[in-house]
Amino acid sequence: METAYFIGEYFRDYQEVHIETGCFIAFSGSTLTATHALNTITEHLAKLQISYKSSRESSYPGEYIVQRHCEYNELKNSPGVVLWDDDMFLPKHFEGLLSYEFIASTIEHSINVALKSAKKYRLSREELDLMSTDFAAGIYCPRRESHHIFVYRMKERQNEDGLIEVFTEGEEVSEDQVAVLGMRKQFEARAQNIYEQALGQGNSTGSELFKFLNSAIDEVAESGSFAIDRPSLHKKFEGGNLRKLKVILSV
Repeated sequence: METAYFIGEYFRDYQEVHIETGCFIAFSGSTLTATHALNTITEHLAKLQISYKSSRESSYPGEYIVQRHCEYNELKNSPGVVLWDDDMFLPKHFEGLLSYEFIASTIEHSINVALKSAKKYRLSREELDLMSTDFAAGIYCPRRESHHIFVYRMKERQNEDGLIEVFTEGEEVSEDQVAVLGMRKQFEARAQNIYEQALGQGNSTGSELFKFLNSAIDEVAESGSFAIDRPSLHKKFEGGNLRKLKVILSV
């Protein structure tokens, strides 16, 4: 998240990074769709900016905000010359600005931007199915120092031109639920059961689900499919950092 750089009372540019944090993105589906979306997500999150939103009533103060680089920015885009007081845009004004809700909405926006290029084409059912890609995001909230998981599953709707377009809406995964991407009919309920059993028995949910992941890979391989395969990784996300715990390259 970038902070504004001023010369006297004049806004100059965005120069310094005020805060850095991390998240992770997982996906299942089209690697072409995912690559485009991941590039867009990276760009949008890397270019988040601190700005200011004036009140509609001149007698009321405005507020400091975080916004995406592709949005109208009062600091950068205001017509004419705007003077900003020296007691504005101090570090104390930025505390608690960045929330997990905003990060999650930016990821949703980014995926939809990546999907937007397909809106102008009349895609066949087969082409729509080939585009289908689900995402999950692990997000650390700097404001609350909390961890959250969101899933972004592709949906369809008919636009004003009568074309079927794909889009996504983020949904937060509750603490008692497991997020499964890909082969959900075959494995989602079973993964949820493994998770609940681990909780009830006081075992590591991460370790038990990693065992289940590898058994699922073996099950799919035995059927002659390569829909999922190794390497399999067990990672821990904490405080905005993703740490590798275990890797199984092959059996």
